Amino acid sequence: MLDRMRRSNAHLSTIHFLRNSADMSDEILAHLEEFKVLDLNADGLLEKKEILSSIRKEDEDIEIEDADAFIEDLDISGDGLVSWSEYYTSLISQEIEVEL
Repeated sequence: MLDRMRRSNAHLSTIHFLRNSADMSDEILAHLEEFKVLDLNADGLLEKKEILSSIRKEDEDIEIEDADAFIEDLDISGDGLVSWSEYYTSLISQEIEVEL
């Protein structure tokens, strides 16, 4: 019974995903544009100084420790840089947590 419910929930999630796939392509492009704005040197990676610079435009009083924490959340590989895939994966993870 539990296994059947899990499969049903997975199926409903797939249907929800497919219904929203057209909207998702626009959403992905919007997030990619955000990433490009943050990527000041256009090397495809976000460095701490790039993220800090962007955050400071919004909040001049931000501390470097807060930027470090933000990067740590995004930096899946732990190399101190945030790639597009890490950035997008983190965004999707946050959206899924909010939906649950």
